[in-house]
Amino acid sequence: MPKLSETYVNRLPNSRTGTDKYWDAEIKGLVLFVGKRSKTWYFQKDVGGRTKRILIGRSPIISAQAARQTALGFALEMGRGAGKVAQIGAPTLEAAIEVYLKRPKLRSTNYKVGTRAQLEHHLKDWMRLPLDEISKAMVVRRHQEMAKTPSGANHVLRNFRTIYNHARRTYDLAECPTMAIEWFEEKPDGRIIDDLREWRQTINDLSNPIHLSFYELLLFTGLRKTEALTLQWKQVQEDRIEVPLVS
Repeated sequence: MPKLSETYVNRLPNSRTGTDKYWDAEIKGLVLFVGKRSKTWYFQKDVGGRTKRILIGRSPIISAQAARQTALGFALEMGRGAGKVAQIGAPTLEAAIEVYLKRPKLRSTNYKVGTRAQLEHHLKDWMRLPLDEISKAMVVRRHQEMAKTPSGANHVLRNFRTIYNHARRTYDLAECPTMAIEWFEEKPDGRIIDDLREWRQTINDLSNPIHLSFYELLLFTGLRKTEALTLQWKQVQEDRIEVPLVS
């Protein structure tokens, strides 16, 4: 039996008929089902005289590394007592990111690349941790460690919150630990645009198209940041934008 590495799995051809099964040489119970159109990870073990098979997820949405870590968790859970029914554990942060970025609604390649790079850089040591092992103390400490760039700190941990909450749709997870964070106030730095052409070039070079559109909206409408962020469609008319007056 081979070790089911990412390279090995990617090279496996789809089955012409039926389903082919590939068992991992190192983690007993980890198996990859290869059908005509898909490759799916399972963990399987005989417990109390019955065969238990637990779905881990489809490849490549679930990487080989994430599948192996999940299978190890199931093996430990089942090993606690004969006949005990294993509960599907939380995915690792790495696996949760991959699932989130596979969403059909996320069509921007730049956004996907940027989000993955940002989290892998700032949360590198969390990637292999199951989400339910990332505590409130950990997120508060990481947020404080990034205090030199308040906006960046807020952005990283809010992206983490988005991915965590997306995973909650599938897994039985507690409320996101970022609830313990005291978010930094993002104050304007007081700078003005001296050279509009230079500013425009800087904006055009942004990797995130949503950010580009946001800055264009501010430029062309004169809206303040808070006004733009709280704008609702009912305020947008064909010839004007209706902004409530604040006394």
